[in-house]
Amino acid sequence: MVGDNVEIGIYPLQKALEIAKSLDTDLVEISPKANPPVCKALDYKKFLYDQKKREKYLKAKTQKVVVKEIRFGPQTRFLLPSFVKTMLSKAIIYEFHQ
Repeated sequence: MVGDNVEIGIYPLQKALEIAKSLDTDLVEISPKANPPVCKALDYKKFLYDQKKREKYLKAKTQKVVVKEIRFGPQTRFLLPSFVKTMLSKAIIYEFHQ
């Protein structure tokens, strides 16, 4: 069992529940596949709130992908190599029309 204000150690289930209850926290199983399973004493609602807040912050920081399109037709007069190189370097998707 781990957590704030909790001495790290191996406790029976009833003792771990008593410790969590005395701290006014919930007993949350962190690693069920470990031997013995690892539990943490924490406020579960606060944990969920912080997790949603963190996900929202990370989602806001991600960059949005901008897809640009360049159309070249037979009437395009600006097919100078420097113009084409500049336009293609700025574009992500190239679409050529006849």
